Amino acid sequence: MKYPIITLLFLFFSNLLLAQSEVFEVDGEEKKLTYDVNSKLSLLVDDSSRNYIIYLQKDDQIKELSKKNYKKILSNFTKDDNVDTKNVDFTLKDIRNFVLDYNAQFDDQFAKTPSVSVRLSFLGGVSNYNAFLPREFDGRYLFQGIGLEFYNKEKFNRHSLIVQARKSVDQGDFDVDVFEIGIGYRFKIINTKRFHLYFESEFFNLHKVEFEQDALLEENEMPLENQNDYEIEPSLGLGGGLAYRVAKGFYLTANYNNIVFLGLDDNGESPIDIRFGVKFDL
Repeated sequence: MKYPIITLLFLFFSNLLLAQSEVFEVDGEEKKLTYDVNSKLSLLVDDSSRNYIIYLQKDDQIKELSKKNYKKILSNFTKDDNVDTKNVDFTLKDIRNFVLDYNAQFDDQFAKTPSVSVRLSFLGGVSNYNAFLPREFDGRYLFQGIGLEFYNKEKFNRHSLIVQARKSVDQGDFDVDVFEIGIGYRFKIINTKRFHLYFESEFFNLHKVEFEQDALLEENEMPLENQNDYEIEPSLGLGGGLAYRVAKGFYLTANYNNIVFLGLDDNGESPIDIRFGVKFDL
């Protein structure tokens, strides 16, 4: 493949954004911390090592939690609501759930949710998905589609499983008909209340491609075999995108997918797979 520079630049940019932390002053010392929960009562972590160091923030106060003091600090920071700390263990999971429960009383977005949340998306775009189109075909096709995004809002809100079904749009004398179902993974590099910037990969693709033979014969002077049956490609397509929330539970999206294919030969054309759409919280 001829895209090593694009791949390296993309991964470098992703890692650079992911590594960004904010600097806070804690007991007279500057600490680089990352928000795990950002609300009236915030949870911050120092994730520079495998052993997460946990901090609690409320107003202008930031305190480091330890096994000896964490219940006392949790109680002091939640005096206005008298939240019970008796059954809270000194684990990131338990303290995160405690913080979420407290914030849910002031902000509906922290209310208890099912273990799996779902977003429904409608999309359209243009592609020359060259990993499974024949080398003789160098055109582009318009497509439309529908997708589902599965994620856990409380514990793994940066991670999503994506399932999409896409179908090429009839363009009159167009010579290729494509239908595909893809399964992929999405990681939100920037994950704020209004804006998401994410890395995305597609690791499974079930597709069917049909050609209008006469049109391709006239251009290429050689017959091409139709893929009359569905085929599975275990390819790894890498790309990214962004989403902007314009109303509660409603987002505008833009993606550039399959910038690079790993483990699969393409037809040598510059990859184009641009998608625009909307998505809704279900």
